[in-house]
Amino acid sequence: MLREILEKEEHSVSEFIRDFPSVYANLDAACQKLIDIGFYVNDALIANTEYPAFGSILLGIHRNLAVSALRFITRDYDEGMVLLRMSCEQARDLTVLIKNPLLFFLWKRYRTDRNSLEQEDLDRFRKEFKFDLSTKMGAAAKEVYDHTSEVGVHGAGIISNSFRKAPAAESFKLLSLLLSALMQLPYLCRDSMGNFFREHSDLIDQKLAMSVEDFLLDLDLRYSVMSAHLLLANQELNKSLGELGPN
Repeated sequence: MLREILEKEEHSVSEFIRDFPSVYANLDAACQKLIDIGFYVNDALIANTEYPAFGSILLGIHRNLAVSALRFITRDYDEGMVLLRMSCEQARDLTVLIKNPLLFFLWKRYRTDRNSLEQEDLDRFRKEFKFDLSTKMGAAAKEVYDHTSEVGVHGAGIISNSFRKAPAAESFKLLSLLLSALMQLPYLCRDSMGNFFREHSDLIDQKLAMSVEDFLLDLDLRYSVMSAHLLLANQELNKSLGELGPN
C-alpha cells in the first residue's frame, strides 16, 4: 500500500514537471536554497549559542515550507495548507522568542503539554505570541495564516478532491499562495534575527572569520538567489496558466 501511494505521488510530480518544467525547476531551486540557508545559519551560528532551539525552529519552518511545495505540486492542498499554517505559526513564535527569550519555557510547555497549563498561562501565551502587524513581513505572514486557516486544519481532503477534478489552469492557481508564503516567511525570520546575529558577532567572527555586517550581506545574497527563483517560478506559472485557459 505504501509503495502504491509513493508511486502515485511520483506520477503526480512527473506530470507537473512535464506540464510546468520551468515552474518546477525554479521552485525546486528555491526550496533547495531555503534548506541550505537553514542549515548554514543553524550549523555555523545558532547551534553554538545559548539558544540552539531557535535553530531547530528555523529548520522546521524551512522544511515545512519545502514539503508544502511538494504537497501543492501533487495537488494535496489540504496537507499543503496545514504545513503552511504551521510554518506561519512557527515563524510568528520565533520572532516573539527572539525578542523575549524568557518566554521560551512558556512556549515549550504550550507546544508539548498544553493541557498542563493554567488558564493564566494560556491567556499569557495568546497575548504574547501574536503576529507583529506593524511590520510588512509580519502583516504578510498573518495574511497567509488567515488564508490557510479559512479552510481549517481538518479539511478531510475536500479542497484537494475539488481542485484535482478542476482543469490545471484552475487547479494550480493555489500555487500562488505557496509562492507568497515562500517569499514572506523566510524574510520574516531573517528580519527578526538581525539583532540576534549582531549580539553574537564574536561567534560569527570565530566560526566564519567575517564581520557580522559581512555575514548579513552574505545571508541576504543567499536569500536574494532564493527570491529570484521564486519570482521566475511565479512568472512562469502565470504564463503557463494563461496559456492553458482564462484566469
